[in-house]
Amino acid sequence: MQVIVVVLLAAVPAWLFGRHSRAHVLLYVMLVLCSMAVVHNFRWGQFSSIVVVCVLAALVLYERGHRTSVGALIALGAAVKIWPGLLLIYFLIKRDWRVIGGFAGAVVVMAVGGIAVLGPVRRTSFSVSCFAGWSPGRC
Repeated sequence: MQVIVVVLLAAVPAWLFGRHSRAHVLLYVMLVLCSMAVVHNFRWGQFSSIVVVCVLAALVLYERGHRTSVGALIALGAAVKIWPGLLLIYFLIKRDWRVIGGFAGAVVVMAVGGIAVLGPVRRTSFSVSCFAGWSPGRC
């Protein structure tokens, strides 16, 4: 799965930027493959590349006018790592309610899906165990 995501992370933007010279595309692919997100992705099993693909796809869809899907992809990325959720500040300032609505809808779907799969008691105990290790000194 991680290899597929890294290939997408390198190939899709290279394809989108294909109107540039081959040297620029090759430079981009090499920078992606050597980036810390990709290195950490394989070295420590991080999911940074998956999050970056979600945000990259959201940017492409935003450019094409699919604003509800943008919110859903940002929510999916924010479910894995917190930093994509910071993009909501931009959309709140712009008052782009379709993106915000897509984000909120995806959060509800993921929450209800988690409850449906695990059950309410196990879902609650999972959430509590995830946040139990958080302390101000460790963040």
